[in-house]
Amino acid sequence: MPIYPSHHQVLASKTKLYLVLELVTGGELFRLLVRERGFSEDRARFFFKQLVEGVKECHDQGICHRDLKPENLLLDSNGDLKITDFGLSALHNNNENATQTSTQMLHTTCGSPNYVAPEILKGEGYDGRKADVWSMGVIAYVLATGTILERWTASRSHSLVVSTISHSFRSHPRQTTI
Repeated sequence: MPIYPSHHQVLASKTKLYLVLELVTGGELFRLLVRERGFSEDRARFFFKQLVEGVKECHDQGICHRDLKPENLLLDSNGDLKITDFGLSALHNNNENATQTSTQMLHTTCGSPNYVAPEILKGEGYDGRKADVWSMGVIAYVLATGTILERWTASRSHSLVVSTISHSFRSHPRQTTI
């Protein structure tokens, strides 16, 4: 099962690129999450496993998504996850030795404030793959607890965002096994 919508055709003009993609009819994972106010541990694990597999495939092909959030996770007609919206994605060269000062680090501040990794908010170089993993961790928490992180905005300070996430992860829902 492909974790991304299939592409059927690519069309181009002098100034535009058009992609004809698979119609994904199940809606956003975010809307389902809001409607159900969180998922059972098994259902959260089902979606999270698909997310991990999709992001791994993405990273294996040299792509960092950089805007992972439930709104960018669609469901197909079978209820399986499809990762979408690669508008902020970037390429990496699979260099495990990228350092804070290397040219292999990414420097664009991007992503959704509720899910973005702290190192991106600091405005320093970061590894896009690690930033994706941070976002996946926040998504796992949201799936398991039903906590919607909409109260954050880009204007909130970095320390508040890190403090809130760190505090949230210190305790896990009683129904969730570790």
